[in-house]
Amino acid sequence: ITSKLDYLSDLGINLIWVCPFYDSPMDDNGYDVRDYYKVSKDYGTIEDVENMLKEAHKRNIKVMFDLVMNHTSDENKWFIQSENKQNGYEYFYIWEKPFFNRRGKMKPPTNWESIFGGSAWKYSHKRKEYYLKLFSDKMPDLNWKNPKVYGELSKMVNWWIDKGVDGFRIDAIAHIGKAPYRDVILKRNSYKKFSNLDLPHQILNKFNVQIFADKQIATIGEIGGQPSFETMLSYTLPKNKELNMIFTFNHVYCNNAIKAKNENELKTDIRKLKKVLLENEKMIDQGGWLGIYWTNHDHPRFASLYGDKQYKLESITSYACAMYFLRGTPFIYNGEEIGMSNYPFKDETDFNDVNARTLLRVSKDTEKTLNYLRLTSRDNARTLMQWNSKKYAGFSDAKPWFKLNPNYKDINVADQIEDNNSLLNHYKKIISLRREYQDLLVYGSFKEVKINKNVFSYIRETDNNVRLQVIANLSNNEIRCILSRYNKVLYSNYEELKNGKLRPYECLVLKL
Repeated sequence: ITSKLDYLSDLGINLIWVCPFYDSPMDDNGYDVRDYYKVSKDYGTIEDVENMLKEAHKRNIKVMFDLVMNHTSDENKWFIQSENKQNGYEYFYIWEKPFFNRRGKMKPPTNWESIFGGSAWKYSHKRKEYYLKLFSDKMPDLNWKNPKVYGELSKMVNWWIDKGVDGFRIDAIAHIGKAPYRDVILKRNSYKKFSNLDLPHQILNKFNVQIFADKQIATIGEIGGQPSFETMLSYTLPKNKELNMIFTFNHVYCNNAIKAKNENELKTDIRKLKKVLLENEKMIDQGGWLGIYWTNHDHPRFASLYGDKQYKLESITSYACAMYFLRGTPFIYNGEEIGMSNYPFKDETDFNDVNARTLLRVSKDTEKTLNYLRLTSRDNARTLMQWNSKKYAGFSDAKPWFKLNPNYKDINVADQIEDNNSLLNHYKKIISLRREYQDLLVYGSFKEVKINKNVFSYIRETDNNVRLQVIANLSNNEIRCILSRYNKVLYSNYEELKNGKLRPYECLVLKL
């Protein structure tokens, strides 16, 4: 990261979110933390982190760390002590006694399903009880009803703040509260028992009031579990003193990726997508704030999810403009800016992600599950950054830890830097405009302009009458469009305008 700060600065980035780098067995890419106070030997040392923070700040780049608060690794010393009922850590995690049916067969306390598939409970032979684990078997959930948990986690948070971190992306925060441990009628509704209950709001308020607000720490929470509009809004309303902003997932799968057999079958539900984006604007109207993004480390690659192979540059830039001129704080996942795509997975041995491996293990139809994973697996986003066309795509000199997409010789940073019409340079233009019109895009009003069902258009306006209009054709169709009066074309993803017609995926940003 330190060696690429100049690249990020040149791209226009002024905040980076760093996924977990803490000491970990790496069962789930570092989200299973063994020691929050140590850096995984795979990544470096505490001194390397401190140097990265210092160098980022020299370039006016803020740094946000991933804060994993729902669970730890089962190799964490807290869990080992809890499993052995030692030193006041007996109920640092969620333990429940087994259930025995009429035949005397031992079963988990409830029939809840894990988010990763299978039971949400794992039996400890040592303690002779089950512990709750909403994700992998090696990621036991912390018991946030125990005040000792807040004590330990807040101590750790303050330690990293003292090191110079500027903010936290709070992982799986919607799941830290749990309902009474009773069976669900439909297992697929298990998430309702551990999603968006009262406890997350109470804990976030405590962190905000006691730590984050006074130290000016920025926070963004990952809000899963199919929250309602009102619930999403409540996390980020300033008066509630919880989070500065939230990540939601409603926009990610506005297509048929979950049911499609391959990329050729993918089709975007533009009507649904526009509805979601307008609901986000409604939330901001009511005082909330969002991180606006297309995909992240938990999703497939943006170019594969919403891109069109026939119109790759046009489709990606059109969707980028549709999103990144909205209200909210934009986040771009690494590789999006050069159009990195999904990996061509062949069989189950290609997958590394614990979620994918779990789904394959419990699947009754392996081929159907493989089709699903090829299009949606988190492993797609975790292929290595493609810096150049040399060995290992310039990611490292040694053989890397994970897969490299074979298309790196055609899709890489080095080639695109030299091409004025590359996707990378289009992203630079979009980000530069976001900077130039920052006050308008942060504080200005939003109004949808209806042109066509396949077009997403809106006007952003300030009180002093500075106005921009975004017009994004989100389809591969030509669409009739008469442009109204405008002063200047600030951005276009085609070289010349054709007034009266929007070409496939054509996008314009106009100063009115």
